[in-house]
Amino acid sequence: MASELGNVRSIGDAYSEILPGLLEELLPEFEGFQVAIDLNSGDYELQRDRNDFKAYDRLNARHTEARIWLTRLVEGEVVFRDGSATVKSSGNEN
Repeated sequence: MASELGNVRSIGDAYSEILPGLLEELLPEFEGFQVAIDLNSGDYELQRDRNDFKAYDRLNARHTEARIWLTRLVEGEVVFRDGSATVKSSGNEN
């Protein structure tokens, strides 16, 4: 159980390091697109159709040891692939 928690923390740390710069680079031009992010390298792939895993497949082909996170780009928040949660992507409180 402790190793699972450590893995979740490392994924969260990698995600929080990569995400702010990625959002700045991609929004608003690619709002609504799905993005597959390799948490090891920071490399990513975009796709418009969020019901398809082609971005995941393309990224995995380039980085066979990738830890890939799928999310949808939305201004002001990030929607996880399963739609179960959202998190603020900026420090702006309105």
